[in-house]
Amino acid sequence: MASGDDSAFDAVLAEAPAELEEAAAVVREADANGTESPEAETAAANILNWTELHCEQSEPGQSQRRIAPPIKAQFDGLTFCGTTAFPPSPDDGRSGMVLYGTAGSSDPYDEPMLGVLWNPADDGGHGGDGDSEPVTVRGQSGVAAPITVFQQTILPELGTVIAWTDGENALGLYGRGWSMDRADELVAIADRLEVVETGFRIPDDVLPAGFAEVFSGSPSVTSLVFAPSPHYSLRYQGDDGLLDVNGIQMSEDEFEAFRFFTIGVDQGDVGTHQGLVGNAWHADGPAVVTWRESDGLVVRIVGIGVGLDTAREVATASRDLTDEDWAELVEADDRCEQP
Repeated sequence: MASGDDSAFDAVLAEAPAELEEAAAVVREADANGTESPEAETAAANILNWTELHCEQSEPGQSQRRIAPPIKAQFDGLTFCGTTAFPPSPDDGRSGMVLYGTAGSSDPYDEPMLGVLWNPADDGGHGGDGDSEPVTVRGQSGVAAPITVFQQTILPELGTVIAWTDGENALGLYGRGWSMDRADELVAIADRLEVVETGFRIPDDVLPAGFAEVFSGSPSVTSLVFAPSPHYSLRYQGDDGLLDVNGIQMSEDEFEAFRFFTIGVDQGDVGTHQGLVGNAWHADGPAVVTWRESDGLVVRIVGIGVGLDTAREVATASRDLTDEDWAELVEADDRCEQP
């Protein structure tokens, strides 16, 4: 499924275990005929539920715990929609990110920072949706623009990005906490980027005084709206939005990195844990409550259109789930209104 190879997916369905043979046959027939039906949707849901209860990720060090509210937990204004069984998307290694901040700081994300991000040009650029100004970077036409965090969500107070395309790569030099009137400084830094085996780097002698590398890895870890390869996922529907609970395996550096594209998320108490909490982009959200367990399991609760107080309640109600607890969540009926 993750590969997008329909024939490979069909081959797996053809060898489904005995308890899924009937459902697999229904899905294969619908796919072959290019048709949809309630019966096919039910069969597909049964297959996905089965995988959630029988298939475990087997990466070394992968926590198999699930920390979330049990099925009996009730929250005012929230309706439990269900769990998600889609497999993690494979990383092709063509995208990357390096973040820089004040060396030795107890919280570099609470100060100005720099970030270099790159990805295949076909996946889109970094110029965002805000008012931009033309610049020339490394001999290529580019733009300086306020940072866009998601679709048309523009946060001028977050900082400025210099965006350009160089061959097959779309690149962005992000100045977190750097206003647009400092775009020339950012262009000068972008002009001095080094191409290395793993991607791109800002040379040490070009970094601002006191800056050092804070994080290097996949830019997917910064996503709030689409959690990076969750081990498990629950969704709730609110009166005006959605709330997701995701379990993700992350290092300490990966856990912190999403803050690069936020304004109001700070260290604080999260129920009985010490974690990160706040409204990421605006005073009304997205609401973020997240913490990292000692085994590397990150519980990330994000509410879009659902308030921070409610996200805190969900965090407080979350606990280690038994296999029976998880089965009750997976097999529960979806009671949410479909768009």
